[in-house]
Amino acid sequence: MPRGGKRRGAGRKPAGKVAMLVRVEPYVRARLERDAKRKRRTLSRQTELVLADAFRAAKPATAETRAFCYLIAQIVEAARGQKRTAPPEFNWRDNRFDFEAFKCAVIEVLDRLAPSGEADSPSRYERWRSAEEFGQLLAAIVLSYLTTDSKQLIEVANRAGLPFKHHFYAFPQAARDLSLNNQGRDK
Repeated sequence: MPRGGKRRGAGRKPAGKVAMLVRVEPYVRARLERDAKRKRRTLSRQTELVLADAFRAAKPATAETRAFCYLIAQIVEAARGQKRTAPPEFNWRDNRFDFEAFKCAVIEVLDRLAPSGEADSPSRYERWRSAEEFGQLLAAIVLSYLTTDSKQLIEVANRAGLPFKHHFYAFPQAARDLSLNNQGRDK
């Protein structure tokens, strides 16, 4: 045994990498292990590559989208700062009055941010005659993913080998955050 009682190769590695302990869902670990085995890598190396790929490939939201999301969050903060005649705190998901106020505020902000002029006529998009029809399609797409069984979306994503940044992983998290069950209906 080398001097100092340590086995050879033990201790801090000079590679410039650092260790980190991360807790993940079992399906995430299983997916990482499967991919590591398939590509003949260590679990650590596969995890590092997946994280690095996510940082490189994740398309950030536009500055305008981030700013609008910030404004929506500020609507909620402003509402929470108002005096109430009774508890609980402002909650647009559980209280119909709060929801209607929140919806009105979001629409008001959007109206103030609207570009000048009229919506293109004919539509800028081949299949849609109006902005309203196109908006209904966009809402239907988002709501269909949001209301799809979360476990089913994740299973499909896992079977297809989709990257972890794929929306099939993100929509179940959004459904949980909005207190929707796996079928997307209110609890």
